[in-house]
Amino acid sequence: MTDPIKDIYLYGESLVFTGGRLVFEGNVIYDFNDRYGNISSIGMEQQAQVYYQLIKQIYESDLPRIIQAQTMVIFAEIFKTMSSRNASVALLSVGGDLLNSAYANVVGMFGKDNLLYELCDKNNYRPNSSDNRISIIGTSFQDLEVLTDKAFVAVLINVDLFRDRFESMLYECNRLAAKNGQVILYGSGMYGVELNQLLSADGLRLYPFGTEGFIASFGSKESSAVSYKETLKEQVMDLIHSYNQEVFQALQYVLSNYPISQQDEWHTSIDCAIEGMSRAEVLIAQYYMLFDNIDLKYQTNELKNAMLDFKYEAYLNRRHYDFFQAALYDYYNKWTESIV
Repeated sequence: MTDPIKDIYLYGESLVFTGGRLVFEGNVIYDFNDRYGNISSIGMEQQAQVYYQLIKQIYESDLPRIIQAQTMVIFAEIFKTMSSRNASVALLSVGGDLLNSAYANVVGMFGKDNLLYELCDKNNYRPNSSDNRISIIGTSFQDLEVLTDKAFVAVLINVDLFRDRFESMLYECNRLAAKNGQVILYGSGMYGVELNQLLSADGLRLYPFGTEGFIASFGSKESSAVSYKETLKEQVMDLIHSYNQEVFQALQYVLSNYPISQQDEWHTSIDCAIEGMSRAEVLIAQYYMLFDNIDLKYQTNELKNAMLDFKYEAYLNRRHYDFFQAALYDYYNKWTESIV
């Protein structure tokens, strides 16, 4: 015998599950009474009951209410996505360690071949016995490069993990989400203006919960991913070239002069070149997936190391000074050819 479904309210009446519908500020997120939108093998009555039992446990738990609210919305988005499919699919969750087991169970309910992929920090990883839950050990999107493009019907991301790499994260979401797939972003704090500018996506649905957190959900389109990639690549290249201007000016002096004392301009210039190249290296490591030359991040590191070698040789007996000078010159020329 199933429990009668009761109304659940969060944030006053901003988020309500009532009458088989999850409603946010008067707008229906998912209607479990809509039989016509369901092409899965799971009936709407069963979906509604499973969903209710999930959110009832969450609602009665000691979790902060922002986590409760975000979980109610995310589960509704998952049910909506899964009910619109009748073939085996996969979802990706990044940063949802607390609820990944429940996500996997819901995905598996719609078909035994449906999979949940998760990115797990090695320090928090716990082996699981679920047949449809695949863990990838890592801490960044670089660890997801093994995954196939356009592979996931939904991509769930905790944006708090990527606040300083938001544009890179969006690119990866568009790369990984299937055409017409769903991208679901959630995080703490207020939904800022800068996020609104970046998320000018078709079908954007925004669920702000005051200053405590938000959810943003939108559909991925292949064409928008391509144009977004090109725009982002142009912005990144502009920054790399600005760093290179600093490096070039410093190296002009370094390669044309000889260090006389430990305090002279030569040492100041080589430090300036190393600093500029370090900034370029961080940027390229963050956005390496944008470039056709997959070795660019390694070439950048080699050039920075050549600068360090040259600097330390100048501090020492300078017996091999000419050798390190020539090596630096060659590394720099090869690197500038790679960023054209």
